[in-house]
Amino acid sequence: ATAPAGTEAPAPAPSAPLVGAHYHVWYPSNFDQGFLRGRLDPPQEPELGRYRSDDPAVAEQQIAWASAAGIDFFTLDWWPTRPEQNANALSGFLEARNVGDIDFAVFYEAWDLGFDPATESTVMDAATIERLVADMETVARTFFDHPSYLRVGGRPVVIMYLSRTMTGDVAGAIAAVRARMAELGHDVLLIGDEIFWRQP
Repeated sequence: ATAPAGTEAPAPAPSAPLVGAHYHVWYPSNFDQGFLRGRLDPPQEPELGRYRSDDPAVAEQQIAWASAAGIDFFTLDWWPTRPEQNANALSGFLEARNVGDIDFAVFYEAWDLGFDPATESTVMDAATIERLVADMETVARTFFDHPSYLRVGGRPVVIMYLSRTMTGDVAGAIAAVRARMAELGHDVLLIGDEIFWRQP
């Protein structure tokens, strides 16, 4: 229907914001660094004990808790140089029987491309760009067709952690990623981690 002459059509109702939470896949090894419940007095173990990220039963419980709490999606770590942790997402989270109850997106650990602590930067040179594009292709082929993969406006979402540390040919790197994704039939929505108070 059209609005009567001289009046404006009502604006479409805004959609509710999505609520997400990060889902680390590095357990049980990272329990050695400590955990919040361990700082309580008296100390407590995690609710599921010192669980394994590659256990689908663990993922099922965590998905159930998150869904009941109103969490719309998880972000899953994807590391350029940690294949054993990437495998945990596949054998644990994606094998959960209730994975259809929550959406998920890849949280790409871009600093793992070669972050230099001395300069607080990751130089986007030709070799690094090639690695980034190859990783994004792996991510696309592995996850984008999953029915629970997070899409916004029909576009698969990838969050790039510490994109603010990228220097060098950053524009060329993003253009190369977009071009390869387009070749694979995807109009990827990249979300950069840019806000940092000490940046000039």
